[in-house]
Order: sequence, then structure tokens, then C-alpha cells
Amino acid sequence: MGGDVGRVQAVSPSPRQPDRLQLVLMSFSHAKPQTRWPAYRHIVFDCDATLSAVEGIDSLAVDDDTRTEIAALTDAAMSGEASLDDVYAERLSALQPSRDAVRNVRDTYRRTAVEGAAEVIATLRELGHEVYVVSGGLAEPVREFAVHLGVAPENVHAVEAIHDQLSGQWWGAGTGSGQQYSGHVSSELTTDDGKAAVVGRLLSGRQGGSMMVGDGLTDLAARRVVDIFVGFGGVSSRPVVAEAADVYIAADSLYAVLPLAAGTAGRAVLERDGYTETFDVGCRQARAGLVKFNDSTNKQRFFEAFGLLEEATDDHP
Repeated sequence: MGGDVGRVQAVSPSPRQPDRLQLVLMSFSHAKPQTRWPAYRHIVFDCDATLSAVEGIDSLAVDDDTRTEIAALTDAAMSGEASLDDVYAERLSALQPSRDAVRNVRDTYRRTAVEGAAEVIATLRELGHEVYVVSGGLAEPVREFAVHLGVAPENVHAVEAIHDQLSGQWWGAGTGSGQQYSGHVSSELTTDDGKAAVVGRLLSGRQGGSMMVGDGLTDLAARRVVDIFVGFGGVSSRPVVAEAADVYIAADSLYAVLPLAAGTAGRAVLERDGYTETFDVGCRQARAGLVKFNDSTNKQRFFEAFGLLEEATDDHP
């Protein structure tokens, strides 16, 4: 899996320079199409089972039986066996999570961050890409986790939970200690097609290509509003997503997102600055067969753009 291909250390990005990638893109404008892979300006990530190795709502279960029941509902919705519209409220009604419990999910997210998430996001932002998180998870922990990874808070969209402010230790002003769950704000993100609607609005009128990265059927629904959909199977492998995605990452890390998103132009910027390690790990994963292209022409184009055909020939005479 991805851990066998190569690992990198987190690197703090230098101050963001949003025009750098555009300048390099211009320099590639006369290159032959087959010698380059495009850069996608807008990168939208799912959170649960994509940026984090857990489903945040599932992690709220307090015992094994409940955890098994909730996880089965989540998997059914993400695999298309049940409607998220029905499952979403059912899960939270069974869990009845206090505000403290919801807040604690942020720590679970951090502990289970998928390998490469922080490095890839930092590098994309350094190159001038816009990074978003659109999630059916609960907004408070999703937002804090995304900001921890380097995503601007205004680019995070998730579901707001409602807690009874008169329950629990209400005298602890501002703490929310013990406040009991009383519902969630009506949101498109609790429906099967909601992510497509939200992502479509986010990208409306914006210049540059777009990419969605996610593991489930609700992420796949957004394929029609982005230029390329990248399925991620490093946490939960879903055949329906693998078969329909433009590209499918079977590695247990997110490094391959970087070359797929930043393209040939992005690598040129990183090469000039002497920082290609994270990028090259993603390319090695593709060469190792951990990145599946459902269009053979796109695979050929990607491999040619990054010299992977020659490397594969060297590795396998």
C-alpha cells in the first residue's frame, strides 16, 4: 500500500504566492498536450474516510453494539444501499451525542489524519490552489480539523448540530458542557445529492479546473459539477466508486492527489524551489499501480507527463 512506496516529513510552507502556478501554466501553453498533465485550480476534499481514517459520526458510539449498528448504516449510505436522507437523522437520533462528545471528534480526526493530508494541502495552497472541504460530518469538529490541516475556515462546509442550551451544566457560561443533542440544521449535505449542489455553487463563476476527492457515493454525485473526480479507497474501498471514478487511489495515503491536482506545471514550480519529495511519492504510487485510471488515454497522458513510462520500463525489463 501507500506506506510501502515512500513517506515524507511534514514541511511548513512558505508564505502563499497565488500567482506562481499561473505563471508556470503560461510557460506550458505551447507544450504538446501529451507532454503535460493539467493543473486543477480548485480541489474539494471530503473529510470522513478521506482526510481522516474514521467516520466522525460513527466514532460517537459509546459501545461496540451501537458502533456496529451505526457503522453499518453509514456504509449502506456511502455504498448506495440506503438513502443518506433516511440514514442521517437515524444515526444521530440513536447516538444522541452531547456537545462535549461532538467537540471531542476533532481530537479523533487529528489522531487519525490520513497520511499525506497535511503535506498535500500545504503544498497545494503554496502553489496557489484553492482547497475546500465539503462534508456530511458535523460542522464543529470538521471545521477545526480542516483548519488544522491548513484549509481556510470559510472554505469548509458541513452539517451544524443543534444542542439544548438549557441542558447540562448551563451555568458554565460559554462552555456548552453537557448540552444534549436536539437535532441538526436542515442541510443539503444530509441528502444523497447534496454535495453536488454545494460544490456546484462553490465553483460557480470561478476560473480554473476543479477536482473532487472522496470515498463515497455522495462524493461521486459531485462528479457532474467538477472536471475530474478522484475516488479514494485508502480507508474504505467501495467498488461502485472505484468503477465510476475518473481516477481511483488505492493507496492508504493521499500523496497521489498532488501530481493529479498540481500537474506538470506544479511540479516545475516545486522543482525550481527544490521541494519535490511529496510530489514524487505520489508519482511513485501511480507507477506502483496504486492509482487506477478508468480512461486509458488519461493514464497514458499522466504517465508520459511525469516520465513514468520510462521508469516503469527500467523497473520491469
